[in-house]
Amino acid sequence: MATTLIGLRQRSRRALARYLPPGAKRLIRRVMAYRPSRSSAPATRRFDLRVPLPPIARKFPVPARIRIEAPAGLFVPRVLEANGFAGYEPDAAACFLAAIDEVDAKAAFDVGASVGVFAVLAAAVTSAEVTGFEPTPDIAAAFESIVRTNELRCRVEAIALGASNGTATLHLSSSTDSSNSLRAGFREATGTVDVPLERLDDYCARRGIQPAVLKVDTETTEPDVFRGAAELLATARPWIVCEVLAGRTEKDLMEILRPFGYHWFHITDVMPFAPSDVIAGDPTYRHLDWLFAPVLPSERYWARAAAWRESLAACTPIARE
Repeated sequence: MATTLIGLRQRSRRALARYLPPGAKRLIRRVMAYRPSRSSAPATRRFDLRVPLPPIARKFPVPARIRIEAPAGLFVPRVLEANGFAGYEPDAAACFLAAIDEVDAKAAFDVGASVGVFAVLAAAVTSAEVTGFEPTPDIAAAFESIVRTNELRCRVEAIALGASNGTATLHLSSSTDSSNSLRAGFREATGTVDVPLERLDDYCARRGIQPAVLKVDTETTEPDVFRGAAELLATARPWIVCEVLAGRTEKDLMEILRPFGYHWFHITDVMPFAPSDVIAGDPTYRHLDWLFAPVLPSERYWARAAAWRESLAACTPIARE
C-alpha cells in the first residue's frame, strides 16, 4: 500500500510539472533543496592528510601526516578532506616541489595561498624557507593555525601582492572563497574588505629574501604580481607555477615574461610537457596551471616532477576511525 501511494505521489508531481513555467520549477527545486543549518553541525573541520614521500632522501624528518583544522565552510579544506593531496592540483604541486629540488631552493613563495596547500607541502617535505601570502583575513587565520598546529617552518603573510604598495579592495566571491579577487567584477561578490597591498620586489627587499620558486594564483591579478616583481624576475629568475584562466590574463603574462626569457609549459597530467609558443588558458578549466621556467627544464627535472606526481597520487584520504 505504501509503495502504491509513493508511486501515485511521484506521478502526480510529474503531471503537475508539465504545466509549470521554467522559472517556477527552478524556484521549487531551490526550496526543496534548501536544508537549514543545524546547531549541532561542527563549526570546525578536523582531519589528517597523508604527506607525500619525497623521491629524494632528506636529511631531516618528514612528517607522515598533516593535521588540518579549519572553519567548516572554507572550500579548500573541504576538497582536501574529500580527496587528500592526491586530489588537489597534484600536477601543479609536483612541478612546484620538483622546481624546489631542481635548484635546491633556499626560499619558496606561495602567492594566493588560501589555506596554504603548496606552502604546507613545501614546508613539510623540503628544506626551503617557505612564505605563503593570503589576504582574506579568515582564510589567512586558518592557514596560520595549520602551520602552528603542525609546527611547520612557514611564514604566513596576510597581505596581497600587486603592482603597487598601499591598500587594496578584496572582493569576496559569492560562489566560493577560493575565488576572492582584487579585480572587481571577476565574480559576483557578497562584500569587500580592505587589505594591505605590497609589491613583491619591496617585500623581498624588506625581508631580505629572494625566492627561487613561486606559485602564483590570485584570481586574474597574476600579471600585477609580476609587474611588482621586475627586479626579482631579472635577477633571481625564479621558477614559477601560475594559474592562467582562459581569456583573462594570457596576453599580459606573455608581454611581461617574454623580455625575461622565460619558457612556458602547460601543466597537464602527462609529463614531460612540450614547450609552448603562446600562453593559452584551458577553456574547460581542467588544467588551469602553467610552468614558467627561466631555462629549459632538464631530464632530471621532469623525472623528479613525475616522481613527485606518483608520490602525491598515493596521498588519498585517510579513512575515518
